[in-house]
Parts: sequence; C-alpha cells; structure tokens
Amino acid sequence: MTAIEELAYAVEEWSEDGNRLIEVLSRSASQSIAVMAFRAAQAFRPKGRIRLRQRARIILDTAEPRVAAGNKCRKTP
Repeated sequence: MTAIEELAYAVEEWSEDGNRLIEVLSRSASQSIAVMAFRAAQAFRPKGRIRLRQRARIILDTAEPRVAAGNKCRKTP
C-alpha cells in the first residue's frame, strides 16, 4: 500500500500571496480525481487560493484568471 505522502497529486489551500501552505485538502494517485477534488475545493472555499500540484509542479491555481473563470481558453470578441 502507498503512503499518503507518496501520492503524486495534491490539492492544497495556500496563503493569498502564495508563499505559505495552509492545508492539504486532498491527495490522489490519479490526475482526473485530483482535478475533480480541485474543482470541489474551489466550490467549498471560493475565497481561498487553491492549488493542484503534481509534486513540485503547479498544474492549476485559482490565482490564475483562466482557472478562476473556469475556462482555459476564453475568446474575446
């Protein structure tokens, strides 16, 4: 069995400036499950800064406008 710390994906709440980890909300071995956990964390903590990381790599961050809007590629007229 894998130790929870060894799971590759983590959904975390960070300080507003992004310099301090507040809480690990979820860990997963699956990226698709991690993305769903990230979206759920956004809904439950709309004012929090939520990040989805794969070890040191940041995959999603609510501080990014495209993530906060929920659309990766928005076209403007």
